[in-house]
Amino acid sequence: MNGRTRNELWETYGFYDSLPEDDLFFRDCGPKHVRFSEESGLGLCAHNIFQCFRLDEYAFYHVMVRACMWQDFREQNWSEVHFLPYSTLCDGVHLDEGEETQRDEGHIHHRHLMIAVKRERVVSFKEKWRRLTRIKRETVDTGGPVRRQRDKLCVSVHTASHLMYALVYVSRPWATCDAPRATTLARGGGRGNDETGSHYWIFRELSSCAHLALAALFEGGHETLVSKRHRDSNLANFYEHVERANQHWQVRLKHLAMKEKNCVLPLAREYEMSDTWAEDCPVVYVYGRAKYLKCVPELGKLEYDAWLRHQLRTGNHFWYGLRDEYYVLEHYQTRCMNTLKQVVDGVQNTFARKEILLQSVIGQLKNEMNQHVAEKEDILRVLSTTQGDLAESQKHSEAVVLERGTARKGEAKAQKRIEALVRKLGTTRKDVAKAQKRIRHLEAELKSVAEERLRQSEERLISEQ
Repeated sequence: MNGRTRNELWETYGFYDSLPEDDLFFRDCGPKHVRFSEESGLGLCAHNIFQCFRLDEYAFYHVMVRACMWQDFREQNWSEVHFLPYSTLCDGVHLDEGEETQRDEGHIHHRHLMIAVKRERVVSFKEKWRRLTRIKRETVDTGGPVRRQRDKLCVSVHTASHLMYALVYVSRPWATCDAPRATTLARGGGRGNDETGSHYWIFRELSSCAHLALAALFEGGHETLVSKRHRDSNLANFYEHVERANQHWQVRLKHLAMKEKNCVLPLAREYEMSDTWAEDCPVVYVYGRAKYLKCVPELGKLEYDAWLRHQLRTGNHFWYGLRDEYYVLEHYQTRCMNTLKQVVDGVQNTFARKEILLQSVIGQLKNEMNQHVAEKEDILRVLSTTQGDLAESQKHSEAVVLERGTARKGEAKAQKRIEALVRKLGTTRKDVAKAQKRIRHLEAELKSVAEERLRQSEERLISEQ
C-alpha cells in the first residue's frame, strides 16, 4: 500500500480486490497472436486489447470511481462491460481548502479502470452510467460557497495512441492525477512514503519498456511516442542537426534525447525478430516498418542474458535499429524553425557583410603600412648612401689637408662644420639635398683655401730665390 492505510469500510465494498480475468483478453488467438513476456505485464492480453480496438468491435473507456461510490458501482449489472486487467488505486486528487474533513487528509481515494463495451451495447452502458453518476452538493464547513463535485469520470478512447497512453497511465506509479502533486513529488516532497507516486496500488504493473511494445502493436505507434515526447522540446537542442525535407524539417533520432536507448521489445522468449515475411507469423511495427516474429522454441531454453544478446543481434533493439530514422517536426515546430533559420541567416549575413567590410579595411591598412615601410626603407637607403659619401668626402678632405699642409685651425673648423652638418641631417630627402649642397660648398671653400695657400707658398719660394 506504500504507506497508505486500508479503510475497513472500503475493504468490505471490495475496493482493494482484483477484478476477475476476462476471457476476451486472455485467450490465445492462434499463430498470429503476438505474445509478450509476463514479466513486462503484457502477456497475452495486450494483443487482444488492440485487436478488439482495431476491429472496432468494442468501445473503450477510461473510468474513475471514488472509493465511497465503489459499492454502488459494483452492484450494477455490467453484463455488457469487459474489464481490462489494468487498474490502479490512486489518491492523487486533492480536496480544496476547508474540505479536510473528507477522506484521507485532504486526498480523495479513487480507482482507475479500463473497460471495453460492445458497440451495440454502448447506449445501454451510457444510460446506466448516467443513472449511476450523480452530482452532489457539498457545503464547506467553514461556511464557504456551495461546490459541485462529480463522483465518477468516464473518458472515451478514440485512437490507438490514446489507448496506449491510458494503459500506461493506469499501470505506472508516477502517473499522478494532479499537477501540483506531481510537482511536489518531483521536488522530493509529498506525504509519507510517496516515492511511488499517487498510484499506490497497481493490480498489473507494466515494465519500463512496455510502452514500446504497446506502440509496436499498431502502425505509427513509435512515431506517436517520439512526436509526443519532442513536440515541446527546445529547438536549440538539435538545431545544428535538422535537415530540410520538402516543406518540413526533420532530424535523426540519434540526435534526440531518448530514454529507451537500451530497450528491447519484451517479447515472449520463443520469438525472434526478422524482416522476412512468413505465413501466419505475428507482425509488429517498429517505427513505420513491419517486423515479423518467427517462433524458435530453442530460444525459450536460453538464460535471460543469452536471450537478450540474441535479440540484440537479430534487430530487437529500439535505439540502434532506429537511430538513423527521422523525426519530422510538427507544424508549429516547422514554423518556429523557419523563423529561427531566418533570424540566424540574417545574423550570419550581417556578420558576413561586416566581415567583408572588415577584410577590406584590413587590406587598405596593410597596403598603407607596406607603403610606409617602403618609404622608410628608401629613406634608410638614401641615408646610408649619404653617410658613405660623407665618409669618403671626409677622407678626401683629410688627404687634401695633409697633402697641402692645411693648418690645424682650418682643419678643426672644417671638421666642426662637417660634424654639424652630419647632426643636422634629417630623415627626409630635402634635408639630404641640403646636406649635399653644404658639402659641395665646403669642398669649394677648402679647395680655394688650399689653392690660396699653395699660391702663397709658391710666391714665398720665388721671393726667397
